[in-house]
Amino acid sequence: FRQSGVIRVDTLAEMFDVAQALALQPLPAGPRVAVVGNSDSLGLLAADAAAAAGLEVVGAPDDLGPRATAADFEQALTRLVDDPGVDSVVVVYVPTLESGRAEEVARVLAAVAAPGTKPVVTTFLGSGGVPEALRLLDDRGVPGRGSVPSYPSPEEAARALARILAGGGVARITPA
Repeated sequence: FRQSGVIRVDTLAEMFDVAQALALQPLPAGPRVAVVGNSDSLGLLAADAAAAAGLEVVGAPDDLGPRATAADFEQALTRLVDDPGVDSVVVVYVPTLESGRAEEVARVLAAVAAPGTKPVVTTFLGSGGVPEALRLLDDRGVPGRGSVPSYPSPEEAARALARILAGGGVARITPA
């Protein structure tokens, strides 16, 4: 399996997590992952999960703080996507009491990730799939390349990236 590039997973849910990242994001060039978000504790969980999954965490998680704006996320994510020492990015976002901010942040994440130079995955509002504001629709109206997949937990996001890297990024998935 390893020689043919099959990505092995342990559960059916993990198979869908990996497939979502493969379908929507580019392949990681290597194991170096950066973490950015508006929650220090969730950022630390994401960094620990990435390290436990076999990824190399670049620096400390970039904590933008709970009052982070869409512009703050845009600046931080752009810097990380442009950094040659980073192969992929995990974004963590916890909703705040200010209405409308989540949608603004989601639009920024989708816009910065859209060129598809590095994979960007997120734990956004604790939701799975691709929340509407993180979608880039193709000509058929379905989420396409550049949409940002969201995972309910940082562990699931990190595990999906690690499985893709370990499997060589070939889109043939089989349950273990």
